[in-house]
Amino acid sequence: MPGETVYRDKGYFGVKPRASINKTMNRAVRENRRNRAISRVRRVIERTFAVIKRTLHCDHLLVTTVDRVHIKNVRVHIKNVFSSFSFNLVQLGTLKRKGTW
Repeated sequence: MPGETVYRDKGYFGVKPRASINKTMNRAVRENRRNRAISRVRRVIERTFAVIKRTLHCDHLLVTTVDRVHIKNVRVHIKNVFSSFSFNLVQLGTLKRKGTW
């Protein structure tokens, strides 16, 4: 879409984005400066997912039947709400420990 910027990791390298500004990290070593600039923007969001996965132990669950998929969707939604709330509490503790809040 016009006027949008897309920030993507190296896994999407070679796939043309729909956004007008492409900030996909390159695989080439010579592009380290560009990749570092992109990662400064991405790390803010990626940290959230890393904390939720590693600290709160929220990983994927595999299901095999359609009924379990429907039940899982409700459980996952509730789990995501609690994970987001828990992340905010962890973040609050981090900010208090650093003295920035």
